[in-house]
Amino acid sequence: MSIGEQINSLRKRNSLSQDDFANMFHVSRQTISNWENGKSYPDLEMIIKISNYFKISVDELLKNDTKIVEKIDDEKRKKRKYFILLIVICVIGSALILILYNKYQEE
Repeated sequence: MSIGEQINSLRKRNSLSQDDFANMFHVSRQTISNWENGKSYPDLEMIIKISNYFKISVDELLKNDTKIVEKIDDEKRKKRKYFILLIVICVIGSALILILYNKYQEE
């Protein structure tokens, strides 16, 4: 069962409309519709909020939905790449500052 189907099932078991569910999590009704129809996915923070609210495990929400697990993994990889790039830029910037400082001290 996809996460969209899980959300749909949770919503219906708790007699909630898409509007009700959307208001609970501060998103639009269209967002809930898109999740349920597989057009988009909730982010990891939202998945945790949903699991906490309904007292089910994140694993239960994600079970059998390989697309969202892959998406979360891709997001982690992208963040890691940006973090490494930021560190490299900081190191290069620091080195340039030291070089310029030393050059200034020599004059």
